[in-house]
Amino acid sequence: VSSTYIDVFAPSLKTAKYDAEMFTQDNVSFILDKVEFAAKETRVYVTVKNNSSSDAEVYDSSAVIIQNSKQYEADFSLFDGYEELPDEIKSGVIASGVILFPAIEQTDFDLVLSGYTMDWNSFEQVISVGVE
Repeated sequence: VSSTYIDVFAPSLKTAKYDAEMFTQDNVSFILDKVEFAAKETRVYVTVKNNSSSDAEVYDSSAVIIQNSKQYEADFSLFDGYEELPDEIKSGVIASGVILFPAIEQTDFDLVLSGYTMDWNSFEQVISVGVE
């Protein structure tokens, strides 16, 4: 049996599964797959479906979690072996990736995502994430 980085160094203390669309803008859908809480990091798994006729850009490096009046920046220095969400997502592409954050409480939080969709329409969405 082979072990993964998560199994050995950052096992999940709690996993919240969603598989729910967070929002759609200009025919680009953003889906929250799941959130894994670990002792040293929080992993947010997202999927982007670009059903538009042009490229979309998602700035996962500028993603933010807001919880209990504190702000947590995405932190890709924690480990670079997770699947990354491409910065530019071509028309017709479905892309998935993990956005890493420092460890947070295993309670509700807001996730802030930003980027551009077709015709350079910028977006910044605040998504309330409930944790049961």
